[in-house]
Amino acid sequence: MFKSLNIWFISSLLVSISVLIPIVTVFYSFFEDTSNYFTILKETFLLEYISNSLVLLISVLVLTFIIGTLSAYLVSFYIFPLSNFFKWALILSFAVPPYIYAYSLTAFF
Repeated sequence: MFKSLNIWFISSLLVSISVLIPIVTVFYSFFEDTSNYFTILKETFLLEYISNSLVLLISVLVLTFIIGTLSAYLVSFYIFPLSNFFKWALILSFAVPPYIYAYSLTAFF
């Protein structure tokens, strides 16, 4: 059993636990009895927040699917000026971490 435990497994487990601790802490503190945040949120804005989040989620999913599929199809099956550039440029978004990308867009706009 201990032969399968290598340094990569242990290090990834430690990183996962260190990332999970703040999330669990915030989630746990949300349901404590010391405050009534949940009842205030439920009575005021909870349904609006949930519906806005779902609309945002679905619209981002649909637009990302349409734009990503269309651009991948055009680059893969057609040759046009700068098509080789776009083959690499479309992959570049995977290389940039999302928080840096969002911070750059926020600062730019």
